[in-house]
Amino acid sequence: MDGLLEAQDVDGADVLLIASGSAAAQSREAVRQCKERGIKAGLIKIRSLRPFPTNELRKLCAKAKLIVIPEFNYVGWLAKDVATAIYGFSKAKIVAGPHVYGGMSMPVEMITDEVECGLTGKKSNTVPPSAIMGAADPAAVAEFMKSI
Repeated sequence: MDGLLEAQDVDGADVLLIASGSAAAQSREAVRQCKERGIKAGLIKIRSLRPFPTNELRKLCAKAKLIVIPEFNYVGWLAKDVATAIYGFSKAKIVAGPHVYGGMSMPVEMITDEVECGLTGKKSNTVPPSAIMGAADPAAVAEFMKSI
C-alpha cells in the first residue's frame, strides 16, 4: 500500500479499526480482544495524512460493516478524513470515536465497547449520535457529513 498505511487482518473482517499514532497500539489490542469474542476485526494504521491514502482506504473498507476510528484529540480529524475519503465507496457504519484528549489515556475497553455498540445498536456512553454515520439511514449519513 505504498507505505501510506498498514493493514492487519482486514480480509474478511466485518469490523475495521482505523487509527494513527498512539491510538494504533490500543486499537491493535482491541482487535485481539474482539477476535477472542468471535468478532471478525482488522486494523488499518494510517501512516500518512498528507498524502492521504484515499484509494487504499476505499479498497480496504469496501466490504466492512462497521468502522471505528479512535483518536487522541477532541475534534476527530482522522474520522473526518476517513469519512470523506470513503463516502460513496463503503456502506459501513462509521463511528467517529472514542476520543480522548488533554493527556487522558484511552483504555482498550473504550474501543471494544464502541465495537459492541456499533454492532448491536446499543447506545454508546462515549460517542454522541452525531458522531455515528449510519449505513442504512440516509438522514444519519446527511447529519454526519454535515458535521465534517
